[in-house]
Amino acid sequence: MKIIGKVLQEERDEIKNLYMRKLSLIDLVKSLKDDDAIYEKVISDLSKTNEKFENWWNEIGAKYCLEGRGSTSNWTINFDTCEISLCD
Repeated sequence: MKIIGKVLQEERDEIKNLYMRKLSLIDLVKSLKDDDAIYEKVISDLSKTNEKFENWWNEIGAKYCLEGRGSTSNWTINFDTCEISLCD
């Protein structure tokens, strides 16, 4: 992995909250049956959270002109240091 940038703590907090929400919703979906009344609501929430998650990365990639933007490479963030890394 190659460190390619660093975000502000506020930006880190935003993506960390989205990431934790995404993981929680995925775990919740796994515990539900598709005929549970809440299942569709959780799926909808997960879809919206995924969209916000992707939008955050797109905005940060553009804001900081991150290497790998528009390619098949993946970015990761270190929540402790706020550093963004490029993973091939």
